[in-house]
Amino acid sequence: MSDHVNKSGREMTTMGRQRVTYGSRASAGGGGGVAASTPNIATSAQANAVLPGGMMAGDALAFGDHHMASTVPHSLRQARDNTILDLQAQLKEVLRENELLRREVEVKESKLSSSMNSIKTFWSPELKKERALRKDEVSKITVWKEQYRVVQDETQVCV
Repeated sequence: MSDHVNKSGREMTTMGRQRVTYGSRASAGGGGGVAASTPNIATSAQANAVLPGGMMAGDALAFGDHHMASTVPHSLRQARDNTILDLQAQLKEVLRENELLRREVEVKESKLSSSMNSIKTFWSPELKKERALRKDEVSKITVWKEQYRVVQDETQVCV
């Protein structure tokens, strides 16, 4: 680890990497290439300082306490963004499927509702009475037809 003094006069501790801002040129003996792949992980506390909650300063990054870090590596941001995009795509697909299922349920409920209504009307008291009357009429007509046939047969025998 190395210690640096920033513009405000505070001591900054870096974790063994060259202190270069993203996209800037390296000035110390590196041939002047862009140092975009080596982030500066700095804390404003000493490495062995105890933070609130009993964590050590070095533990802050390990446990995702990123407000303690000055930068998050591009690869981690990109992985996070890709994960978010994947989750958003999955959510969109699940919502679409949910909407299709909801429509299917609505169609089935409407069909069931109309069937239930027809069953209710089929078994309504008024229709029961009407069907009973028709049944009685049919049985009376059948008896009359039989009586008529018997009378016809008797008249045929007499003649």
